[in-house]
Amino acid sequence: MVVQVKPATVDSANVNTSTLQQNVAGQVYDIRVLLRAANGTEQQVGDLAANGDQVTLPVESGVVDQDLLGVYPLNPKTNKWEYVGGTFNAKRDQVTVTLAQPGSYDVMAYDKSFIDIPAAYWAYRTI
Repeated sequence: MVVQVKPATVDSANVNTSTLQQNVAGQVYDIRVLLRAANGTEQQVGDLAANGDQVTLPVESGVVDQDLLGVYPLNPKTNKWEYVGGTFNAKRDQVTVTLAQPGSYDVMAYDKSFIDIPAAYWAYRTI
């Protein structure tokens, strides 16, 4: 089995409004899992969840609020990024996530604010 991770260019806009910011914190990666036969032929594996395959992606240090980081695969049907989680390692500036399917993945910071919650409110960062 071969895990192929290559930098990718994806033409998909983030959803940014006055109360929602999705900020890219790294490179978009195209992640594929292939089965390679003895004769060198390769076949793509479509479902990764059964194996619990994990990938670690780098994060650009100091670009975004680390508490808001997560991994987002691009849904090819809706052309939208969908949150799948991730565990941030601050010492290495990396996020590790368990993959469910191959595709394009990116690390982003999701920052949503509410106009009726003032910044001075005690739970502002949590909300």
